[in-house]
Amino acid sequence: MITPNELVFTVDENDNPLPPLSRLEVHNQGIWHRISHVWVVNNQKQILCQQRSITKDNHPGMWEPFFGGHVGAGETYEEGAVKEANEELGLSFVQKDLHFFTKAQKDNGRGTKHFQAAYYVFWNGSLQYLHIEKEEVEQVVWKDIADLEEILLVHKDPNWVHVVYEKKMLEKLNVVQITK
Repeated sequence: MITPNELVFTVDENDNPLPPLSRLEVHNQGIWHRISHVWVVNNQKQILCQQRSITKDNHPGMWEPFFGGHVGAGETYEEGAVKEANEELGLSFVQKDLHFFTKAQKDNGRGTKHFQAAYYVFWNGSLQYLHIEKEEVEQVVWKDIADLEEILLVHKDPNWVHVVYEKKMLEKLNVVQITK
């Protein structure tokens, strides 16, 4: 759930911890902070994608091939990833389900500065078993990796959130051995 006063994990430009600040302060003042992304892949090499809620403060109504959000004050990247994915999807992932992929630094030049840790998890469930958090997510769909490559890399669709590591993540998920 979006809470402007929630305390987030703030850092300097080298990802060294600083005292926590509110989400609102971090965004308004362009302060470096941590976020976690979780990509959900099934054994058919499909990625679970979400349309962000239209009430979100960043990228409302846009699509993205991952779930996640701000790392809370005192949390690790992994704890934040598990918390956010479970809240948004109503699932019960644990840290050992996460497969670390990368940590990237992003400054969009418009005040958003964050370190994003990206993970992937395997899940073969049906969409009917999800309990999506309506304040965060409008809808979810499975997309084939080839379709996402077309959307994100070829067409660079402006209706989708783009991250600095998406090409390498799609390449990885296309060849990774599914273990669940």
